[in-house]
Amino acid sequence: MANYIGYCITPRISSDHFAKVLVPAGGLVAGQVVNCISLASTVAGVSTNYEVYTATRPTTATLDSNNYALIVNGGFETMTDGRRPAGQPDYTQYTYEEADVADAIFLDRHLVYEIGVASISGASVTPTSDIGKYIVPADGTYTMALSSTATAGGCVKILGVRNFANGGNYGGNFVTTYICVAL
Repeated sequence: MANYIGYCITPRISSDHFAKVLVPAGGLVAGQVVNCISLASTVAGVSTNYEVYTATRPTTATLDSNNYALIVNGGFETMTDGRRPAGQPDYTQYTYEEADVADAIFLDRHLVYEIGVASISGASVTPTSDIGKYIVPADGTYTMALSSTATAGGCVKILGVRNFANGGNYGGNFVTTYICVAL
C-alpha cells in the first residue's frame, strides 16, 4: 500500500498559509493538490461557511493559479477514544473521505515542503535523479506530476530527497520523500 505524505516544513508559518478544504467524491490523500477558488456552499455542522474551500481540480486553464494548496497529513485525529478514523494505524495511508474537511497549506513562494514520492505521478524509481526537476499540478486530477519545466503557479522545485520515518515494528520503516520549495 502507498504512503501519502504532505507537509510544510518551513518553521513558523503564519495562519494565512493554511486552508481548509471540503473533500470531494473519491476522497483525497496527503500530497495531492487542490485549487482553492471558492468557498463550499454547504459544510456539515456549519451554519455559515467563512473558511472551507471547495476542492477544485487543476486544469490546463488554471495552471497559473496562485490558489493551489497541498493536502497535508494531520488534523484527522479527533476521535474521543484516541483512535484514528477507520482504525487506520498508519497516518501516511489515510484517505480523507467525501465531506470531510482536510487541512491544506497554500503553495506560497519560498515555503519548503516535504512530499511523499507515492503522491507524485511520474516519480522515478531513483528519486535522487529527480533533484532539480519540478512537481506541477496535472490537468484534470488532484495528483501532481513530475516535470522538467515549471508552471507559472502551484509549482515546487525538488531540492533533495529524504527518508521519512513512518514507524512500523520498532520504528524501522522509512518512506522516500522529496524536499521542495515553492516557486
